[in-house]
Amino acid sequence: TGVSAVLLNEGRRENFDVMCLLGEARPNIPDSEAAAKLVGVVDQIFPEIKIDVSPLLEDAKMLEERMKKLKQQAKPAVVPKEEAVMYR
Repeated sequence: TGVSAVLLNEGRRENFDVMCLLGEARPNIPDSEAAAKLVGVVDQIFPEIKIDVSPLLEDAKMLEERMKKLKQQAKPAVVPKEEAVMYR
């Protein structure tokens, strides 16, 4: 879908070798671990390119820890009581 589909279609049309790697990610939360896994796949596919994913994995761990702390600190939303109605 989207840009990946355009790249794949143009590659087929122009007779270029094209590949798109898609990783599962949560839409509203940064996912450094998913990014590191995709980069690791690129590293395996192209052995002449050496990519160190350990910084990404460290960032992923720190991000997860921060998210856990923020969830613990977050207070539940207070639902306002219904306004008093004089006549019902």
